Amino acid sequence: MTSVTPTPCRILLVAGEASGDLHGGHLVQALRQRRPAAEVVGVGGAQLRAAGMEILIDVNRLSAVGLVEIAGSIPRHWRVMRQLKQQMERHRPDLVVLVDYPGFNLFVAREAHRRGIPVFFFVAPQVWAWGQGRARSMAASSTAWR
Repeated sequence: MTSVTPTPCRILLVAGEASGDLHGGHLVQALRQRRPAAEVVGVGGAQLRAAGMEILIDVNRLSAVGLVEIAGSIPRHWRVMRQLKQQMERHRPDLVVLVDYPGFNLFVAREAHRRGIPVFFFVAPQVWAWGQGRARSMAASSTAWR
């Protein structure tokens, strides 16, 4: 009897804040138990790093509080988005996992969707707080459950 080794999968995970890093860390730990060969790379911090994710961009690059700091962080967010698009092009992931952080992650979802990469929202953005427009945007760019 021969054993079948599951093909390794490549996951791009984006957690843009501390709470997403924590939840994403738990997700990656659970994934590692089921798929130890899975390659998980992306945006995260200490929790995701400890769970075994390769940190391409540290979550601290996205952190901003207050109107002035948020406005000043826009160029950093554009640079991170450019890096993520390059990652999707050069090392096409099998799945993009987005952990909360809706203001940024909905743009990431759109870029993944354009490339035909399935998207999964883990700790999905609060649709109820932002109205029907966000729900339509999520539905249009999410392919993981279709």
